[in-house]
Amino acid sequence: MQNRGSSYSEVHSNLLNSAEYALTSGGTYSVVSRIDNTLVLCTTSVEHKGAVKEVFQELGY
Repeated sequence: MQNRGSSYSEVHSNLLNSAEYALTSGGTYSVVSRIDNTLVLCTTSVEHKGAVKEVFQELGY
């Protein structure tokens, strides 16, 4: 919440054994994804957002 700027994009989902939260704000892209007891987190500049999404998809998150 504290990282939100005046302009931001937020996506979240919460299922039985998985959850995901992504925030794009102030030139930064942050994503956290959980499956069961494993959590994967990444914070990077917006220019790398596509690459991060690809890596998360390859990992199954």
